[in-house]
Amino acid sequence: MLCSLCAVKVLESYPKTPKTIVLPHTGLKVFPNFYYNYEVEDLLLMGKEEGLYILLQELGAWWCKYLQQEQNELQQLIFNSTNSVLLVPIPLLKDKQKLRGYNQVRQLLNGFCQVARSPTLQVINLLERGGKITTQRGLGREERAQQVASKFVVEEDYFNTLSLAEKAILKTRPIILVDDVITTGSTLESAAICLQQAGFTNVIAGMALLRA
Repeated sequence: MLCSLCAVKVLESYPKTPKTIVLPHTGLKVFPNFYYNYEVEDLLLMGKEEGLYILLQELGAWWCKYLQQEQNELQQLIFNSTNSVLLVPIPLLKDKQKLRGYNQVRQLLNGFCQVARSPTLQVINLLERGGKITTQRGLGREERAQQVASKFVVEEDYFNTLSLAEKAILKTRPIILVDDVITTGSTLESAAICLQQAGFTNVIAGMALLRA
């Protein structure tokens, strides 16, 4: 089993900053930060399946420290924005969320924001996902996009607590969609399309810890 310090060393030993992905249907830029590898796969499985969410928080904290030192477009979007930026985690299926008790992406972001300590950053569970999605391994871009299409909706329990004025403001705030692992980016694109169709006008980017 990898401790959190060993996990960070594993990430540091692998090539960083995979090529930015530009999604075909929305033009959204997605910024992965590290390449996927088997050691990190084991690490994420521990965090997701064995209840070690503290490990995910520590990884998120280290992710933030790494980005703070970078001079790239994602760093500018997150840390140099004059507007309040929403970090929106990709949600789990409801059954999986209930079984696990937490979303691994949210745990990554909890650690991320503990380090960032920025008044302009806010993590918000703005999306929810229902239905059953089988594994995406071995599927092409179009098959992935078709599989996850229409699986996202705006999270009503939160959104319906807002006044009309608050909803209008929220829909104009810069949004960065966040996932732990991406391959083609089709899941992030489907989430972006969901938000755009719901009237959110400022989905500015996607980011992920790993690129498979």
